[in-house]
Amino acid sequence: MMRRLHLLAGVMGILLLPYPSAGEESDTLPCDREMRKTIEAMQAFRRQNQGRYPDSLSDLTRHGYLQWRDAACPLNRQGDAQADERANFISSRRLGGDRSGRYEYELSDQVVLNDGSRMFLPADPPPFTRAQLKGELLRRAFSEQVPLLRCDQHRSGPSPASNPDDGRRNATAYGTIYWSGLYWEQVWIADVPGTSRDLNVFYGLEGPPFYVDRAPALDGAIDFRPWNSAFGDVAWWWELPFFDEGSNRQRTPDLGPFFHHQQGMTRDLGGTSWWLNGLVQVQGEFSEAPGLNRYHQPTSQDHPPSRLDLPIKRHFHAASWLQGTLWTGSPGEPVGFLIWHYEDGTIERVPILYGVHSARFWCDEEQSRDEQLVRNLVSPVWSEHQTREQVGVERQLRLYQQRWTNPHPDVQVTSLDFVAATNSPAAPFLVAMQVTP
Repeated sequence: MMRRLHLLAGVMGILLLPYPSAGEESDTLPCDREMRKTIEAMQAFRRQNQGRYPDSLSDLTRHGYLQWRDAACPLNRQGDAQADERANFISSRRLGGDRSGRYEYELSDQVVLNDGSRMFLPADPPPFTRAQLKGELLRRAFSEQVPLLRCDQHRSGPSPASNPDDGRRNATAYGTIYWSGLYWEQVWIADVPGTSRDLNVFYGLEGPPFYVDRAPALDGAIDFRPWNSAFGDVAWWWELPFFDEGSNRQRTPDLGPFFHHQQGMTRDLGGTSWWLNGLVQVQGEFSEAPGLNRYHQPTSQDHPPSRLDLPIKRHFHAASWLQGTLWTGSPGEPVGFLIWHYEDGTIERVPILYGVHSARFWCDEEQSRDEQLVRNLVSPVWSEHQTREQVGVERQLRLYQQRWTNPHPDVQVTSLDFVAATNSPAAPFLVAMQVTP
């Protein structure tokens, strides 16, 4: 039997669960009440079992916390008494799990996650279950966003999903219920990237928070902590430790050789001193097309399209920043913008152009030669070669520096926005920023 979860919950008694707001849809209210009742039964179970969640919803029935017909959407109580033989491997209602009519239970011990991801994991990985993953997420910040129950019976209801037939109702350990698409993580990407809520959490990915709690110890350094979305020294943009297939299979690129697992520190680079403390990621266009496109462009929205209103409150003559992108773009196309807001209402919109100011932060040798000799693209301010023996292929990691002269040095800059270009898949990120008085 899979290891049982011993979660350090802040509240061991029955939670005071909120009731639906007036704006919630009336056709979901019976289901919402049933989900909250099921969450209350889980908390009662935990009080009697040293904080452990049940391995299945059936445990709540066997131990008398719920009746047989409970833990199911009122629209679907005609479900069979047995598990669904048609349920796939990512369902808690597969054979050996809960009966087919019940809610999807996110802490089920029946769902093994790496059945379909083995090629992207190190050799002989343990059988990671969804219960283990959700248990780890419940230990981290923003645990109040993590659903324990999901219902897919309200497909006609409002949902932020691009496909309205893909809507889900989600219930958390705190009794909160919210709409999402198939991937609940995408509702919360402004707090935690979707790729930071997958199996990489078992391979060194830390956070949130995605910074050490230390203010910049460098004059002119911009404090990115309100924006930070990754430490950068473990792959933050791809959810698994390995990337691509066949002869191009490799350890997922990251900036570990740049950060050296040291955050909240000063480093000299490109003739400039930089304050390093994680990075800020945004994302624009993505493609939902299946197949090998996933190794050439983003196929889901895992990062927010923008970060807004970073306090600056300074006068300065010039600014420079370290940056890169996750994916390639067309030379000369904008991949993002830095938007400076001034005290007098003036706005300056500074483009980040692919190949002119920035480029993908990793590349193989052929791409590097093409960029430098054929396309004559921008040169990195930092790079490091990685060998096939180290990571599975020959490749380079790199970062780029962009400089900008402030056209209004006598007017205070109040705030800054970082926005991805909506028609570019490149997905820019910022590592550090320095202003010169």
